[in-house]
Amino acid sequence: MRGGRKIIKLGESLEDATEVQQPDAKPKLVIQKYETIMYRYYYYIRFHKMPFDKALIQLEQEFYISSGRIADVLVGYAGAMKKITKAAPTLQQLNEKYPHYSWQKPKK
Repeated sequence: MRGGRKIIKLGESLEDATEVQQPDAKPKLVIQKYETIMYRYYYYIRFHKMPFDKALIQLEQEFYISSGRIADVLVGYAGAMKKITKAAPTLQQLNEKYPHYSWQKPKK
């Protein structure tokens, strides 16, 4: 089976191994993480007026993934990012959607 994996128990030959299905290409939790990254990016760009590169560095520290991967997510989901930007959620709406993140206005 293409994309499948075999589980081999100690002392078992490869032919006797159990075939295991690969998970979906984009599991639900990965999609949710990408959505959160997009909202956080919007927050830093819109409310903190951060330049692109600084926003990527901040997101890299928050999500423990490389800034290159974050840029790939933002480009790959450009349509969703446009919808977020067009909807222009307020800080209160962001806080309601993701209450475990800090959505404070930047201090001047």
